[in-house]
Formats: sequence, C-alpha cells, structure tokens
Amino acid sequence: MNCFATGKVYCDAEKGSVYAGGFIGRLYDGDVIYIYATGQTTAKNRTGNAYAGGLIALANDSKINNAFSTSSVYAVSYTHLTLP
Repeated sequence: MNCFATGKVYCDAEKGSVYAGGFIGRLYDGDVIYIYATGQTTAKNRTGNAYAGGLIALANDSKINNAFSTSSVYAVSYTHLTLP
C-alpha cells in the first residue's frame, strides 16, 4: 500500500517536548513502507525540546523502507536562547 501526506504540519508547545513529522510524529517499534510527505513541517517549543522531521520526527527500534520527504523542516526551541 502507498500512503502519502501533503500540506503543513505546525506544532507549538509551552513545555514538555513537541514532535512534528510530515507523516508521523513519534514512531516506536514500527514498520513504515512506501510512504512519502510533501509540504512544510514546523516544531516550536518555549521551554522544552522541539523535534521536527520531513517524514518522521523521532523513530526508535523501527524499520523504514521506500520512504521519502520533500518537506521544508523547521525546529525552534527557546530553552537555551538568551534574550536581551
């Protein structure tokens, strides 16, 4: 089966962690085959971590085959940013 996602993904958080993926945010112990994503992915977090990926933001113990992304990816975490 072929699956795809198009469009914008935008995640904004005040605390904790944020995971923004063009197709999948977080993947644990999974198999992904024949997928693609296009568009724009943005992850922002004011006090925690921001994870962004054109296809998958975070994958652990997973298999990814025949997958691609042509997304623009942006991630911003203000945790270590010093403002005047």
